[in-house]
Amino acid sequence: MMIRLVHYTYASCMENYFTSFWSCIDIHFTSFRSCIEVHFTSFCFRVDIHFTSFCSRIDIHFTFFWSFIEIHFTCFWSCIEIHLTGFWLPEYITGGSFFFPLKPRHQPELLVVSISGQRKHFSQTFKIYMANTKSFAFKLGAL
Repeated sequence: MMIRLVHYTYASCMENYFTSFWSCIDIHFTSFRSCIEVHFTSFCFRVDIHFTSFCSRIDIHFTFFWSFIEIHFTCFWSCIEIHLTGFWLPEYITGGSFFFPLKPRHQPELLVVSISGQRKHFSQTFKIYMANTKSFAFKLGAL
């Protein structure tokens, strides 16, 4: 078990560490970027929570073995992003990104889904755009 407190004068950073073998909690207080980072690691499972007031962003990371879920809540861009990557997804989908604008300006009520996929012997990236305005639009494009 280890508890460590470090204060950096140059970067105005304070870090708190609580480590117990594979379990780890890291708390970072950075006044230079006005950032608070909370890391929780237990063997192969990891949760990272980032509170950044500089860009008004909250990042939550869930990692279990090779599966990865990343959730971004951004007040500055008024957007929620969800990234999915891992072996637990269907084998033809290797990753994906979901964007949920909370206060869209140019495209109201727009849901953007970006999925990266691999089928057979070639890889292909798909982007799905779903716009829920007065008229519903659905577009599937392969890059």
